[in-house]
Amino acid sequence: MSHYENKESIKTMDDLKSIFPDGEADEMNWCVFSNGGIHGGYEKLDDLAGDLDEDYEYPPRINVLVIRPRLVSMLYGYIEVNKEDIPFLRKLVNSTLQAIAKSQSGNL
Repeated sequence: MSHYENKESIKTMDDLKSIFPDGEADEMNWCVFSNGGIHGGYEKLDDLAGDLDEDYEYPPRINVLVIRPRLVSMLYGYIEVNKEDIPFLRKLVNSTLQAIAKSQSGNL
């Protein structure tokens, strides 16, 4: 992977799980959701959890942004999720916040 790039490469939950196989962020890869922009929407996990109990024409999706601070690159996508994905995604965002805090501990 080239340095200093933004790339729409996350198409599915499997793509996201290939980066975070155990659902944990670290100093190399962080993940945030619901950042919208031109590549997705603003849906939050709390919104999707309720939607997953309903019968919709289109499956629920969430905007994913993977930040790679050491490579100065980002990956993104707008992926379908199901009810079983929600705990994995919550674990991922929680560990991301912890990894960011740890990386910035001497800067606060």
